[in-house]
Amino acid sequence: ARCGGDICVQACANDPQVAVHAIRNLARVGFGTVAVRYSQLGFGRTSSTTRDQATPRNLFGFKDGTNNLKADQTDLLDKNVWVAEGDGPAWLTGGSYLITRRIRMRIENWDRTTLLEQERVIGRTKLDDIELDDAVKPPNSHVALNVIEDDEGNELKIIRHNMPFGEIGKGEFGTYYIGYSRTPSV
Repeated sequence: ARCGGDICVQACANDPQVAVHAIRNLARVGFGTVAVRYSQLGFGRTSSTTRDQATPRNLFGFKDGTNNLKADQTDLLDKNVWVAEGDGPAWLTGGSYLITRRIRMRIENWDRTTLLEQERVIGRTKLDDIELDDAVKPPNSHVALNVIEDDEGNELKIIRHNMPFGEIGKGEFGTYYIGYSRTPSV
């Protein structure tokens, strides 16, 4: 129910009503040609994309997106995000592959987990956002599993935006993961 389609629109605003109105206007203008297949309303920001922005915390209370590429790192963006000529279809040159995932977060269980265990699951300290030493950080921690390498062992980066969603009383919370990459197999 939440996959497929040809166009993805991400509308962000300080007020969710503005984003909803923008999407409704686009759907109205495209009526008869396009249709909304699914949508996800979220709130807040959990990734920083410039050096001026502090990395916000996610619903688990950890900073999320600490190692995200920044907008001024154009050389890394060219290497990791933008599809170059010859990488794929000519129409995609200068574009990027979009990967999305709706991840449910079991906050009630998480809140009953000790701070030490939470930090081992994530691989970073909760308060200071410092990566744990390799001697302490489990190889299956979030941080360890998010190191992506190419065939030659070079670390690859992506741009990611995580958008929290949920509603108190409904019991379903999570993050809508949105990633942009030059190589979809990563």
